[in-house]
Amino acid sequence: MKVRGGFRNWSLFALALFVVFGIAACGSSGGSSGGGAGSTGMSVGVISAFGSIFVNGVEFETGTAAINIDDSPGTEDDLKLGMVVVVQADFSDDGTTGTAMTVSFDDVVEGPVTSAVNTTTKSFEVMGQTVSYTAGTVFKESGGGALTPADLDINNVVEVSGVFDSAGQIRATRVERKDLFYNGNESLEVKGIVSTLTTTSATSGSFFLKSLEVRYSGTTIFDDGTIDDLIEDAFVEVKGSNDVVVDGFLDADEIEFEFQDFGDDGDLLEFEGFVTSIPSLNGDFEVNGLPVVTNGQTQWRGGYTQLSDVTLDDRVEVDGTLQDLGGTLVLVAREVELEIEDDVRIEGPLQAIDSSANTLSILGIGVAYSDTTSITEFKDKDDVNTAVDQLAATNWIRIEAAIDSSGNVFATRVEQDNDDEDLSRIILQGPVANIPDTPPGPFTILGVDIALGSGVEYRVEDNPISEAIFFANLLEGRVIKARGTFAAGTLTANRLELED
Repeated sequence: MKVRGGFRNWSLFALALFVVFGIAACGSSGGSSGGGAGSTGMSVGVISAFGSIFVNGVEFETGTAAINIDDSPGTEDDLKLGMVVVVQADFSDDGTTGTAMTVSFDDVVEGPVTSAVNTTTKSFEVMGQTVSYTAGTVFKESGGGALTPADLDINNVVEVSGVFDSAGQIRATRVERKDLFYNGNESLEVKGIVSTLTTTSATSGSFFLKSLEVRYSGTTIFDDGTIDDLIEDAFVEVKGSNDVVVDGFLDADEIEFEFQDFGDDGDLLEFEGFVTSIPSLNGDFEVNGLPVVTNGQTQWRGGYTQLSDVTLDDRVEVDGTLQDLGGTLVLVAREVELEIEDDVRIEGPLQAIDSSANTLSILGIGVAYSDTTSITEFKDKDDVNTAVDQLAATNWIRIEAAIDSSGNVFATRVEQDNDDEDLSRIILQGPVANIPDTPPGPFTILGVDIALGSGVEYRVEDNPISEAIFFANLLEGRVIKARGTFAAGTLTANRLELED
């Protein structure tokens, strides 16, 4: 079913959400429980590794695929880690592999940085569009060289791939610096919702995409629609070529109206994105504009127990069936799972508690916590509330945590489970550092040395991969999960996993 019109009806693709979804009839992603397999279908999501490419936990061979990059023919070499792509493919019977027929990429915004990077909020602006990033966001120079958020300056030209939240802000999955200054040779691109539309004549006027003013005229080309389709809340992609920083506006050479074919009534769908509305006009909530309906058979995962647990801007994964309800396509959920965005996981024996400094020590890592339960949750194995004073050294604990702008680890959840002590299954997940020049070899996570044990299992999103593929995709700052034994400051891994 093709959907187009205002924000609520077609924000999914038009907002360039490129959220991770796949028609489950094509085969389920890693760990998914939905859908049939051994058929043809579509998957949309982030490239999390190569070999050929991994999207939504599925390894797609791309040797014979038609590659499309920003509406132009491309090659396999144009596909990069962190890009969100649309894959049409034939899937294997078990749904873990596929042969891609087409792979398409389209950025969210490409243009000059117009507001400097704020390392506290982890955000910056590109042509008036707010872009936020996390430890998992891939930053790269256009030639493949290393890049950090602190390296970005105003007027740098960047290409951003990502998803949108309920406020229309971009959650970046990849940021690539194309140039140090806009030189007038590249087309600028930006997607967004039309607001403050002003017409000065039958063929000219202006509108805003967030804080960016866009001007159009009789020479502006309209694609997939006409000037009559240019209305408030329409979603558009605008291309221009003037110096936005100097001029203070984007002169539109082309305005394109977008639509997306979500599938048809009865199609199975696995869909990951942000909760953009509660409630929904046609459902219980919306995930990036797609209405979701729950019922008594819906299973709740990841900390959810019921519908009332769902809050705005939660990142969720919904598995269910598309239904056409009076001309409106909705997703009837079989399963709804909260996707926690904390990058750090630590599991093992607690070493020490410093109640005066509000810190825990585990694997030699100092983890800060708060006495305020709304900031740090303390739970037992049955998910019953506890408190830090009920912990003792040598307790087996699981920690979920985030890393602040100063590099400090701060716990959001601490779970005690003394029935699950297995010293061969110490787990440490976090951003990798000190990658060897000549892999394979040791590296570090949060200052802990990660050594390679014998017979290490290598995985991406629960799918087995080779050692060569793992180290080829091991980038500074990428989130890695290591499992193994720990002694004398070193975790000797028996399993290493690339996290999305």
